[in-house]
Amino acid sequence: MVSGACILNCNTVSNCASCSQYSCISCIASYNLVDGNCFVNCDSISNCTQCNQTNCIACSSGYNLVSGACNLNCSTVSNCASCNQTHCTACSSGYNLANGICNLICLSISNCTQCNQSHCTSCLSGYNLINGSCSLNCSSVLNCASCNQTHCSSCSSGYYLINKASNDGVCLSICGDGVKKIDEHCDDNNNLNLDGCSQNCTI
Repeated sequence: MVSGACILNCNTVSNCASCSQYSCISCIASYNLVDGNCFVNCDSISNCTQCNQTNCIACSSGYNLVSGACNLNCSTVSNCASCNQTHCTACSSGYNLANGICNLICLSISNCTQCNQSHCTSCLSGYNLINGSCSLNCSSVLNCASCNQTHCSSCSSGYYLINKASNDGVCLSICGDGVKKIDEHCDDNNNLNLDGCSQNCTI
């Protein structure tokens, strides 16, 4: 009671900053005055799309409602392993975090020299880019007939493969088969020495 009149106690109106005799006339920051009551201003809550009088009740797509706040849903950020309320804070293995985005680490893709956010875009010489990965170009291995992603797996007729399980697998001519290859000095159809052509197909 003030001077014989009853004045509204502002403390009885949640988030009210000042009152008239009968109602709230202004609210604290981040609240809007609606019919004498103070409602939270959704614009003051990041990524909130709908509010009731005191809290956010709905968030933008890609955000989860947690205790009245909108937290980023990590699954909406490609290759993100963990995040805080607004952005990704850690990436999955093989990815680097840059400005809240997870970018592919080129070194995680064999024989890749350049990549974008999700896959390899350029390969080492001798490799072909296929579906974001680098596969060996068989023509880069002399006398190779077929290859897998990393090394030659079989050779042309008259050649045999050494270091088959290794990335440096090569195709060598078969000495003693009677067919002289470019890397042989001779081939007399045997592996005997002292007959003019050695067991290594050298003279």
